[in-house]
Amino acid sequence: MRLSDKIAQSINPLNGGTLISLWRLYYNYVTEPENFFSFTASTNGLNVPIIFGGISYTPIPCEIDSIEKNSLGRVSRPEIKISNEGGRMTQLMARKNDFKNAKLVRIQTFIKYLDAANFDSGENPYGIPDPNAEVTRETFIVHQKKAENKVFV
Repeated sequence: MRLSDKIAQSINPLNGGTLISLWRLYYNYVTEPENFFSFTASTNGLNVPIIFGGISYTPIPCEIDSIEKNSLGRVSRPEIKISNEGGRMTQLMARKNDFKNAKLVRIQTFIKYLDAANFDSGENPYGIPDPNAEVTRETFIVHQKKAENKVFV
């Protein structure tokens, strides 16, 4: 095990109570409301997608800024950056009209509710898989693409 892996495990030990974010990018929620690309910034250590509720979430580096919740009714304008390694997102956007009318959904859940297929043993050691155990489900509408390059979109 690399030293950086040991440090990462010490800082944030993986356990059943670890919260993860899973993303669904609906290409066009007006004309294709059921078609989406699912991804996550998390990994399951097996170098394969994370599975929750039978849906595979491809591990892709991403970050989101400015998600705010407040009691004043102000709407935040979060920005998400998704890795464009190998031009994957560029190709997807070219096929899907630059994500015009796109919707982004973030689902948060705990590791203990992930499908058993995520674990070497074929069994979730942290709890019982439950596709309905969502901590939050937030929806964001994509208004514009701010940047696209070889590194990120």
